Amino acid sequence: MMDYEELERVDYWEEQDKITKEISLILPRIYLSGLEGAKRKEELKAKKIKHVLSILCHGDDFHVGDGFDQYHFYANDDYATAILPVCMAGDMMIKHLLRTTNDNILVHCAGGVSRSVSLLIYHMMQKDQELTANDALQFIKERRSIAQPNYKFMEQLTKSKLKRN
Repeated sequence: MMDYEELERVDYWEEQDKITKEISLILPRIYLSGLEGAKRKEELKAKKIKHVLSILCHGDDFHVGDGFDQYHFYANDDYATAILPVCMAGDMMIKHLLRTTNDNILVHCAGGVSRSVSLLIYHMMQKDQELTANDALQFIKERRSIAQPNYKFMEQLTKSKLKRN
């Protein structure tokens, strides 16, 4: 029989699992999810998502399927990975899609917690030069509570802001 602490942990992880599957609206026309959310084709269609930006580990492969335009970016979620090149390339793609289409965009990684959130933080900082990485993260957390890039990604995003100023 489980004790109270074990039950709390189970409830916590069930809630986390539920959130990783959610497709969260973060900015106008830009959604965020984990891999499980990206697999929910009917929900993607219902949200009028046509473009899917997938940030996967090197060697991983996922295809959302027919009816979607998918763009793959590769980055491991570890402390040695340079996330800024992926953020720059992903930001350029997001800007292009926002400018040239009226369709919605999904950005996802495995859990919708670290890599995809890093890309959206970078995108937000590019749009608003006064915005800090922590402020952008807080904005995203208000819409997706599990958002939390690994600390090295946040360090890189913060340093990129300092170099611009």
